Order: sequence, then C-alpha cells, then structure tokens
Amino acid sequence: MKLAELRGRAAVVTGGASGIGRAIVRSLARAGMSVAIADRDASSAKQLAQELAASSHRVIAVGCDVSVYEEVAALAATANEQLGSVAVLCNNAGIGGGVGASVVDRPASEWEAALGVNLNGVIHGIRAFVPAMIASGEPAHIVNTASLAAFFPAAGTGPYTTSKFAVAGLSEVLRAELSEHQIGVSVLCPGPFDTAIWGEDDASPRGNDPAVLGPRVLAGIEADEAFIFTHPEFAPMLSQRFDRIADALRGAGVAMRDAESQLS
Repeated sequence: MKLAELRGRAAVVTGGASGIGRAIVRSLARAGMSVAIADRDASSAKQLAQELAASSHRVIAVGCDVSVYEEVAALAATANEQLGSVAVLCNNAGIGGGVGASVVDRPASEWEAALGVNLNGVIHGIRAFVPAMIASGEPAHIVNTASLAAFFPAAGTGPYTTSKFAVAGLSEVLRAELSEHQIGVSVLCPGPFDTAIWGEDDASPRGNDPAVLGPRVLAGIEADEAFIFTHPEFAPMLSQRFDRIADALRGAGVAMRDAESQLS
C-alpha cells in the first residue's frame, strides 16, 4: 500500500499509548490516517489522543485489554463505527513476562499473562477485525508485533519467547491466507528499544529510541515487508542459527536410515 492510499482511512493500534505503539500511532496520524489508540491504560491513551487532536489529527482513545476477546470485539465495533473501515491494524500490545526464572519454575499465572496478551491479543485482533477487512474489498495491512526473540531464544525468557515465536509463525500463515484479498501482513521484529515492556524501575536507557519505529513501520507497510526488522547487526547471528538448523536437517538423512535399518 502506498502511503497516499492510507490518507483519510482508519487505523487501529493496540498498546498504542506508550513505547512502540505510541510511535506507530504518531506516524499513522501524520500520514493522514484516522487512528484508534487502544490500550489497557485508558487514561494514557486519552492523553495521547488529546495531544494529537490538538494538531488536527482525527484520533479516538479506547480502553481495551486485548487478552479479553469481548473487549477487542468492542474495539472493532467502535473503530468501524467512529472512524470507518479499518485499513491498518497493528496488533502491538505486549508484556515482557519477567526475566530470570526458568521454564520449570514459572508459575501458571505468568504463562497465562504473557500468552494472553502477546499471543491471544494478536489472535483476538485477527478474529475481530479481519472479516470486515475482507468484506470491504479494499487493500489493507496488518502488522503483528513479535520481537527478535522470535529468532533468538534466551534462557530466562520462556513465556515471552514462546509467545513471540508463535506470533511470527501465525503472521506467516496469515500472510499466505490473506494474499488473495489484497491484505498484506507483516511481523514486526524489533531489537532492543528503550521501552517499559520489562517493567524495570530504573530510568537508564535500554536500547534505541522507539520513536524511529513509527516511520520504520510505515515503510514496512508501504513495501509489504513480510518481516519488519530494525537491527541488521544481528543478521550474522541469525545466519549462523539457520545454518545450524539446516545442517541438523541434512544430517537427519543418515539418522533416519540408521533408524530404518533397525526395523528390518
């Protein structure tokens, strides 16, 4: 989708009141889109909406817990009613889930929280918005926020990494399924950015300024990028990971022949 095609159309960003979501909201508004800012922190969403409205942008704030399907369905109804047919959906809301505890030691509540927001929140967005996007017959685009953690599993991040692997796979499936409907799907895989997702109390920077992700996501939408990456310095590590996986797959030939020989 060319940026000119977005002007005057509607967009929805979950987790839109802070961090990456806020950056995306601002860029979509500057591109001339009407934007629904959805966030569990309704007061922060309203504050951002008021800021953008003062600059003549058409925005609304909607309190929404994406882990609850009924709230996402209500968000879809509100956005379509007040802003019109949604052309851009950014399933961006996410939580970190904490760092340190092993997979074995994680309580069920932490798994449910991380998967409920990071994965089910994306699924709920797809279920609530995509049928109307298809029915409109107009070009549209979906951006699902994952992470570089979808490719680089790290000890101590079990719930978070699990959810992000799932979002990446889900996005690839959805991209294949929606291509015939002129609906593009991108998975946003940011590297380290200075956001509050991990809930640290200190104010020290933890990565790049997330403001750059607004124009980066717009460029990804326009180019219909399957993967919207941000940190090219991780490419060699990713190549090494995929090489190890491919080597293991090639090596399965000998292992399978050995296994078959034991059956005869």
